[in-house]
Amino acid sequence: MKGGKLLGKFTEATYDGVTEKTEVFAKAALLNLYTKLTDLKEPTEGQEPWFSFVREVVEIGKERFIAIVHPQLGEIVRAIKDDIGKFKGYKNTPAQNHFGNIPAAFQVQKSKMFSIKSTEDHGNVQLTMAPGKDAGGNALLILDADIDENGQLMAHLADLFKHKFSGGTHPFDIHEYLALDNPNRPLGYDLA
Repeated sequence: MKGGKLLGKFTEATYDGVTEKTEVFAKAALLNLYTKLTDLKEPTEGQEPWFSFVREVVEIGKERFIAIVHPQLGEIVRAIKDDIGKFKGYKNTPAQNHFGNIPAAFQVQKSKMFSIKSTEDHGNVQLTMAPGKDAGGNALLILDADIDENGQLMAHLADLFKHKFSGGTHPFDIHEYLALDNPNRPLGYDLA
């Protein structure tokens, strides 16, 4: 969990047993991002869902997950970033403001990070790539995947201010945006 609580392997009884509000929100955010990144295909070849590049989710929080990903994901994000005009569903976005989200153990250099964001008005996703190292010094690629309420600049800036007090994007708001976007797509949980 973001903030330090260790959940271990987040499956079966551990997954079903989360009850604290922060854990429930993180679980909902994980499901939201899984849904979004499974539905959204990488546009260079257009075949693979973004989530298919995830090797291991290492941290979850109210609006994001941090994962070790296949290096090909970095190549795809870099290709989109370098030729952004060719990819109408994406825009460049600063990566460095996500540096604090990456656990220090991965030895990421802020200057090596890069990022793109999808352009939907609501429920847009940002993919921030962070080249790093594991404990043995081996190179690996870290993904900070987060999802926002608003994709329009002024509305997003207002959200950032609001999030200073609320703790970030609320996953149930994202659930509603995703449900409106595709009412027939199960999201893994319902809001009662």
